[in-house]
Amino acid sequence: MASAPGYTVWGVINPNGTIQQGSSANFTVASTQTGVYTITFNPPFVNPPAIVATQCQFDSAPGTPINESPSDGVACPQVTASNATVVTGNSTGAWTARTFSFVAMGSLGS
Repeated sequence: MASAPGYTVWGVINPNGTIQQGSSANFTVASTQTGVYTITFNPPFVNPPAIVATQCQFDSAPGTPINESPSDGVACPQVTASNATVVTGNSTGAWTARTFSFVAMGSLGS
């Protein structure tokens, strides 16, 4: 069985939903409510991709004390071929706007 070409989308998203420089150009982001982001893949994948995400850049300057808790989290509760929902939270589980990075990988098509 021949496999379809691989396709990767990556980015760093600010708490307000803007995309940081250095991210790939094949997606958009909408912040639908505090701590909830919708990433739309353009073009979409053939099937839902594998996606990983993590919070990052919590402190504004390197060398400052780390204030982020290991329980501060990120979840990707809904992933389809065309978009993914990402939720960021604080150490108590409340949805909180945070910077996060992600990578989505899957098939683009043949």
